[in-house]
Amino acid sequence: MRGERELSVQIPPGVATGQYMTLRDAGNAGVRGGQRGDVHVLFEVADDPRFERDGEDLYTEVLATYPQLALGSQVSVPTVSGHTTLDVPAGTQSGEVFHLRGRGLPRVNANGIGDLHVRVQLWTPERLTEEERQLIARLSELQPGVPADGRSKGFWAKMKEALGA
Repeated sequence: MRGERELSVQIPPGVATGQYMTLRDAGNAGVRGGQRGDVHVLFEVADDPRFERDGEDLYTEVLATYPQLALGSQVSVPTVSGHTTLDVPAGTQSGEVFHLRGRGLPRVNANGIGDLHVRVQLWTPERLTEEERQLIARLSELQPGVPADGRSKGFWAKMKEALGA
């Protein structure tokens, strides 16, 4: 007897496009009264524009103002289940990445949760009020350029310097 039926599938959290699930004995009837076949459910997961995914780890960017980066502040970061607060320390550089452990996606068929990696980027306003323009001009007088030492040296630069290379 031919027919169609709907199957309920419990989708495990954290699945990715291309992964599949086998539903044993849920397929067509076997030949001559044999055992029913299996159904293979192939997952296609829609992208979330807030995140880039690498396995269970997620990557996102948040924008912060110059005062937030220079003085330190709290910024709201999107997560899979809503938002969380990230404490940005004073002196944070644009492009710096913070790692929030256990805020990514659950591992499928395993224990643990991936991490959320948050890149903080400097937001530059496109239009300024006259008061903002005056304040930034005053700041420019006090801070005419990047100091000679620029940024602090990275790990490898420090290692080369320590080894005399």
